[in-house]
Amino acid sequence: MLELCRIEYIAPADAARTGLADKSVDFHVSHFAFEHIPPETLKAILLEGARIIKPNGLFINSVDYQDHFAVYTKTVNRLNFLRYSDTEWQKYNSNKYTYVNRMRHEDFIKLFEELGHDIVYMEAGADESIKKLLDNGIELDEKYKFMSKDMLSIMNAWFVSRVNIPAPHAK
Repeated sequence: MLELCRIEYIAPADAARTGLADKSVDFHVSHFAFEHIPPETLKAILLEGARIIKPNGLFINSVDYQDHFAVYTKTVNRLNFLRYSDTEWQKYNSNKYTYVNRMRHEDFIKLFEELGHDIVYMEAGADESIKKLLDNGIELDEKYKFMSKDMLSIMNAWFVSRVNIPAPHAK
């Protein structure tokens, strides 16, 4: 299957320093991975992606915004991890096995735009039950308290983007 699709799987590897040739990749893909990468490392990965992606290549990324522990226990709601300050969150999050950056949907949009991506498709999965939790006053850290219910209720998203390449000058 990989050969048929001309996919080369390379692991382990550093996605911020691939060693691949400039403009040699058609698709730069991640699935439920970006939420597990520190923001500065994520930025480096996307910059490397911009170097190796072909002019019409696409970045295809899905992001899972929910507290991952909510999947395993009903006593934790899907926004639970947003109740902690950054300092307090580090106590639970400073390991290589369960790290989550807690970036929200608007943070990813800003990151892509900051790095010169044109988002050509975006699908955000909002959850109405999260809005009800927010209406009932669930505890949130100051950092998240003033975000809109619509933004906080987004639990996953797909982004398809292109690196914004200036059009050639007409002769």
